Amino acid sequence: MQYGIGLSYNDESGVMKGSDRQIMSGNIDLTYRKNSLIFSNKFNVDLVNSKREPVEFSKFAEIVTRKAGCVVVSYRNVIENGK
Repeated sequence: MQYGIGLSYNDESGVMKGSDRQIMSGNIDLTYRKNSLIFSNKFNVDLVNSKREPVEFSKFAEIVTRKAGCVVVSYRNVIENGK
């Protein structure tokens, strides 16, 4: 019988102030061989705790581009209208 156990933790800072994500993962792998037969069982668990940005990114981008005097082409407009 073979087995494997794994644990991981990742703490990521978000791009916008006030957003971040904590990810915890764990796994167990069990393998049993009997002659030419192989029995295998894999179990994975992922837990994510995230804090969303206080403002939607689209609103944030709209304000930033207005302040910078830039013209922004929306991807939705390109997809829907081909422009």
